[in-house]
Amino acid sequence: MPHKIATARLRIRRKPVLLTITILALLVLASASGAGARALTAPALTLAWSDCLQGGGATTVAFGCAANTVTFTLQPAFTLAATVDSVVAIEGVVDVLSQPGTLPPWWELQPGGCRGNALVALEPVGSGCSDPWAGNGVSAIQAYRVSPETSAPDRARIVFTASVLPSQKVTLLPGIPYNAPALALGTQTTVGTNACSGCSATACLVFNSVTLKRVPGATGADIVISDPASTANWAYWQGTTGLDCAVVPVRDRTWGAIKSLYR
Repeated sequence: MPHKIATARLRIRRKPVLLTITILALLVLASASGAGARALTAPALTLAWSDCLQGGGATTVAFGCAANTVTFTLQPAFTLAATVDSVVAIEGVVDVLSQPGTLPPWWELQPGGCRGNALVALEPVGSGCSDPWAGNGVSAIQAYRVSPETSAPDRARIVFTASVLPSQKVTLLPGIPYNAPALALGTQTTVGTNACSGCSATACLVFNSVTLKRVPGATGADIVISDPASTANWAYWQGTTGLDCAVVPVRDRTWGAIKSLYR
């Protein structure tokens, strides 16, 4: 019996070696498949003020809440794990989490809200990341939803888009930080008649996901990225006191979307 046990242990020690070799071989095949696909870079999302995070953008901003004419620009950016071709549009999601427990009127940016005209999507700002369409994209706020999905009273969701004509489709490469549309937050109705309260309250903004939309007929599905670079997909308004950005749910990617990155 002791000899049989020793033999079994020797076999168990060999299996991880064979398994490791097999996994490495599969990774090599996966990275070689697809035109120019390189699966060595992890997908990432970042968010910062005034420029993308890679370009030195700030993770927090403070405002004295004493003027109606200031604009603060939030710059989302994303990095791919592999080459994605035939991209004609992107759709991004940024969630807003406010500190008081209830979304203040200052953050009611939806049509008909207290500050319904204070948020717009623009061409990317700063020079730290690449513009996917070199200035040809058309950006827009698609939706602003208060208490989205979870019905939490302290949250809102920004959905933004950018697109080009099918003839302007692009191929995006791994490892390059690309800008999504910039989100310009104005300070209208912060003070004076009909002022909206809540400007001084802290808030967390979380770049939750980005979807790369491709021309009809392109091989593979649209790509959804929801992998933040650590906590670099968070940006703060008026500091960090009383906030837990981790409570904002992250949109899950489907297995089909993951696989399509490596086709």
